[in-house]
Amino acid sequence: ETAVRMYPNDETANLNAAVIALNKNDLAAAERYLAKAGRSAEAQNARGVLAAKQGHYQEAEAAFRQAARLSEAQHNLEELQRVAAQ
Repeated sequence: ETAVRMYPNDETANLNAAVIALNKNDLAAAERYLAKAGRSAEAQNARGVLAAKQGHYQEAEAAFRQAARLSEAQHNLEELQRVAAQ
C-alpha cells in the first residue's frame, strides 16, 4: 500500500495493493487498485477473484480463463466450477 501511494500509476504497485485488499475482503479498494493494475495474467486472476467475491461468477470465469497460463488461475477456475456445480 505504501508503494501505491508513492507510485499511484504503477501497475505492479496497484496489483500488489489489490491483492492485499482482496485478502482483507476490502472489495471497493481492490476494485480501485485493479483499475490501474494493467492486463497481465496476474491482474486478470485478481479480477477473477474480485468478481467471484462479488458473486459475478460468469465474469470471474472469463477472467480466470484469460489468466489460464497461471496455475493459480487454473485452480481458481476449478474451485469456481466446483462451487457452481453444488
